[in-house]
Amino acid sequence: MVHTVVTAGKVPIVNLDLVSGFARDQAAISFLARRDVQGIISTHPEPLRAARNLGLFAIKRTFLLDSAALHNALRSLDQFLPDALEVLPAMAAPHIVARLREERSELPIIGGGLVHTLREIDDLINQGLTSISVSDCKLWIA
Repeated sequence: MVHTVVTAGKVPIVNLDLVSGFARDQAAISFLARRDVQGIISTHPEPLRAARNLGLFAIKRTFLLDSAALHNALRSLDQFLPDALEVLPAMAAPHIVARLREERSELPIIGGGLVHTLREIDDLINQGLTSISVSDCKLWIA
């Protein structure tokens, strides 16, 4: 799959938390890097640090379920600043945008999950998100 993604001119990024059979350690990240993976997504800081050490993109995934989760997500950025922050569900992401822009204006914010229409994507981008992650291929646009 990585070859197909690269051939299409895209950047292959692996969500390590969703790959069966891989540990979240330096060896797994190194294995993926040797196979041309260019970035890692994870909720865990350890594989993101390993990815960064190997020159890969490090994308922190966080779930905004309530105000405590929002507070914890912001606090976790003090311990490790990723290349981008993916917030799930996407509809909750606008709640973090204003605070992040005050403290970390350079940090791209990706909204993911529960997005069903192009209109929702447009609305989220207009609310300050950098990009949207969707699994429905009908919503993939170049």
